[in-house]
Amino acid sequence: MSKTKNYYWDEAEKALDNLKAKKDAGESIDSIIKFAKEQEVAWDLVGFDTDVSGELESQLEDWLQEA
Repeated sequence: MSKTKNYYWDEAEKALDNLKAKKDAGESIDSIIKFAKEQEVAWDLVGFDTDVSGELESQLEDWLQEA
């Protein structure tokens, strides 16, 4: 893997950790999803589909409910 891809992969994993921490702190799932959408993150590198409009939100909601 290239250094660039590794960098963005690490950043995406850090973003997931950040979302989990927000959930653990009691923040609402809706506000966490809104925050996540505002971030410049390569969500597809950690398994989320970003090609279809609205799909990222749905997948993040599912992930947050299970986290």
